[in-house]
Amino acid sequence: MTQTNQMEAVEKELEQQLFRLIPDVPWSVKTQARMHHVNHLPPYTLSVDALAHSMRPLPRLG
Repeated sequence: MTQTNQMEAVEKELEQQLFRLIPDVPWSVKTQARMHHVNHLPPYTLSVDALAHSMRPLPRLG
């Protein structure tokens, strides 16, 4: 399993944990260290870079 696939698996597990806690929320967990690959962009240097390329409404940072 590649590092990217491992990160995605962790994201999915976190989404499932969050859904079990609060099922009415459409959870989406994305590691920005992986998303620049998905978006075919250079690595993001700041959280604001990642948010600027998000296809969804602005997420919460945590």
